[in-house]
Amino acid sequence: MALALPLSPARAELGVVRACLESNAPRLSSVQRLVVEARDSLGRVSESRAKLYWRRLLDGEQRLLVRMEAPDDLAGVALLVIARSAERPSVHLYLPELDETRRVYSPEDVPPVLGGDVPIEEMRSLVNLTDQAKLRLIGELDLEGRRVWVVEARPNAVSSFERIVALVDQRYCLPLRLEFFGIEDRPLRRMRVDPEQV
Repeated sequence: MALALPLSPARAELGVVRACLESNAPRLSSVQRLVVEARDSLGRVSESRAKLYWRRLLDGEQRLLVRMEAPDDLAGVALLVIARSAERPSVHLYLPELDETRRVYSPEDVPPVLGGDVPIEEMRSLVNLTDQAKLRLIGELDLEGRRVWVVEARPNAVSSFERIVALVDQRYCLPLRLEFFGIEDRPLRRMRVDPEQV
């Protein structure tokens, strides 16, 4: 774990944390502002900002739209992911300079949205951390005046990440920060959510 904050043992049980997260997971739709820090192979960190829109339709189909706000060269770029059960999600890319939307069939066709090679399916962790992941409660800490649980999520399905460490606000049951790890103990990517903008 890469968190440089004093960690104390958790006073809650994992079941309580899971119930808290599930009770606050959106049923039909949500909107969140994101700040993403990505580290490249040379250790350089880049920052991106985006707005994430998620919606579940009556037939169970899920739609996830990521609209870039910064940096300037990506502002206005948007990715739409349409996920249906038992099917591979379809991904659509909007490029403002061309004023067109096109379907994306290969990861190589996607620009470096959110600071690099972000698998767009990982964005679902912001919508519902308990979905398709095994959780483990690591402890608690104070984050900017808020008491948070430190939760590790290990994806059950094939993923680009080995694990995700989330700081979950105990009052509002929201993941305020997510750190995505590969095989090393240094996060490959960090995401922050502004709780005032949720």
